Amino acid sequence: MFLGDWRFFWPENIRDFIIIPSAWDSSLNTGIGQSQLGSLWITSYLNFTALFSTKLDLSWDLIGIIFYFLPAIFLSFFSAAYLFKVFFPKFGKYRFLAGLIYLLNTYFLMVLVGGQAGVALAYSIVPLVLLVFIKVMDAPNLKNGITAGLVLSLQILFDPRIVYITILCIFIYWLFKWPKFSLLKKQFSFAILIPSLIAFLLHGYWIFPLIIAKFSPLPSGYDSLSGLKFFSFALFENSFSLLHPNWPENIFGKIYFMRPEFIVLPILAYSSLLFINSKLPPSLKLPPSLKLRRTGRRTSKTSAFAEASTFVKTSADRSADKQKLNNLTIEQCNNRIILFFVLLGLIGAFLAKGTNPPYGRIYEWLFQTFPGFKMFRDPTKFYLLIALSYSMLIPFSVFSIQERLKSKIKNKILKIQSKYRIFNFSCVFFIFTILYLLFLIRPLFLGQLGMVFKPREVPKDYIELKNFLVHQPQFFRTLWIPQWQRFGYFSNNHPAIGREEILKGNTQQQIKEIIDEDNLLLLRDLSVKYIIVPFDSQSEIFLKDRKYSEIEYQKTMRSLKARKELIKELNGFGKIAIFELPNPKDHFFVDAKNEQNPIRVKYQMINPTEYKVQVQNVKAGDVLVFSEGFDKNWIAENKEFNIQSTKFRSILNSFVLPRDGDYELKINYKLQKWVNIGLTISGITLLVVFELLRLKKI
Repeated sequence: MFLGDWRFFWPENIRDFIIIPSAWDSSLNTGIGQSQLGSLWITSYLNFTALFSTKLDLSWDLIGIIFYFLPAIFLSFFSAAYLFKVFFPKFGKYRFLAGLIYLLNTYFLMVLVGGQAGVALAYSIVPLVLLVFIKVMDAPNLKNGITAGLVLSLQILFDPRIVYITILCIFIYWLFKWPKFSLLKKQFSFAILIPSLIAFLLHGYWIFPLIIAKFSPLPSGYDSLSGLKFFSFALFENSFSLLHPNWPENIFGKIYFMRPEFIVLPILAYSSLLFINSKLPPSLKLPPSLKLRRTGRRTSKTSAFAEASTFVKTSADRSADKQKLNNLTIEQCNNRIILFFVLLGLIGAFLAKGTNPPYGRIYEWLFQTFPGFKMFRDPTKFYLLIALSYSMLIPFSVFSIQERLKSKIKNKILKIQSKYRIFNFSCVFFIFTILYLLFLIRPLFLGQLGMVFKPREVPKDYIELKNFLVHQPQFFRTLWIPQWQRFGYFSNNHPAIGREEILKGNTQQQIKEIIDEDNLLLLRDLSVKYIIVPFDSQSEIFLKDRKYSEIEYQKTMRSLKARKELIKELNGFGKIAIFELPNPKDHFFVDAKNEQNPIRVKYQMINPTEYKVQVQNVKAGDVLVFSEGFDKNWIAENKEFNIQSTKFRSILNSFVLPRDGDYELKINYKLQKWVNIGLTISGITLLVVFELLRLKKI
């Protein structure tokens, strides 16, 4: 199963991920190494699941189903259904409809089949997070506060951007809750302070290093306005109708026309406003003396109703009025909930369109000025708000419409039911609604989505290439031209360059220029041993007008074969071509001033952030080069001195050796120390939290 952004891993390289969370990424997302602090939250979940893959001898595809995709599917359905049940306990089977809408909408399906597993998991528990925070706002105590902190921490593990949007939902709900001033202090302590503290401490292993290093988790250029405008794919009619702009093929940048059948969704959702009523029945109107308390605060309606009920004389009347009061209280609560989700849906539709009209400048202003909004260069993340809103509003509307129609044509229905005993108007109306929802997502069942859940066999050529690389124990890199292919083997011992570390645009001119005498020196220092032209088995690389082009593949081959005096072509594997570069450097080597005496370098990799290096016959001023992406936080140290990394060839690390002789150095990435401290704090926090939950009286 190979989907969009979903990664494929070989059993041999999954072993590299069975480590404690690492501040340095040697090979996962880049071939030359880079800091991993910006994605350590989701990488730690990868470390966790990789352990099961190896220990239980499970393929990575099976791990993806068990730990990523099935949980996202089931949690999306059941968390939304349960949230609807809590808000509307008397609506019975319509909770099923709520779960179905939250699961089977075009946004979630595009995320799921696009392989964005972290986003899908975070999306799936949004209703659950909202529910636990509603509980702690209604009953602010330590147990509820701890539970909210744990659930929030779980969502952060999957995607902090979705957490940001969830907190926006919680804040809007709190405003609609009409918070009592007497509860504000408790709500601040148990609904804000305690969950935030728990989440901060549990995720301290990546938050602390970010703070210490003043590291921005956003890639360079991520906050540009031009990028924001480019990624604003959805128009207002798309977002308002819960229609993803890339539906159904999910081809990046390809926008489809509006589908008129989706207009029914917002009509159903916002027709819920027609069925709210805040008027009191005449029999339960309050005496003037009980309408307001002279305390400077708003009267509690429930307590006022209770006092009003003392005017009722008979027990039968008292019981009848109590039932009316309960129904009225539920109805008024429903009214507020409906208004909350209506506002949520409108906010989501407005934000999900990004910089597109109407009032696109507002999103630009939020992006540039509002804290944390720079995470949303892709505004479609706000489709979450629309999906959550419609999953609550549409079942309410469908139930209300059904009840209204049933009351209007009651006699006709009774006649039909007496004649055809199997006929049930409520069931027919309910099933018709489900069929409409399934009709909207018919491309899923017709196999028209760009990427679908089905097994795809790994080409034999890539299996042979993997075996060819694995059987070579020495460290080296591979350079994939024009880019790395999803089945291409990589590991910490054989990183794969081809994710735009060197070739930015992958043009034929750049390909020709990369294989010249000057750049070959850079590739040699990068420890590149093989240049690989991939077999484009998935039609993702050699494209012209979004379709595979054999001509583009042949152009690349001709560009490399024209450099036969510099590189040697080897026997490839099918359409996978391999070229060998002469004399690549090792992971560590010395750039010496005087090369008369033989210099020896031995090293041992402890983990991706720590190496032991022994140097012999070096002179003061010689440069020890560490062939990993430059980062000033790499240091070389022993008992006598510390050396901070400086740039070598503008992209590698190097250390100027201070004295002659033979000695040992420890090369380490110093931010890992804060990751380790954070892991200790996170572990202690988790133990304390579970111990507190175990106690009965909290």
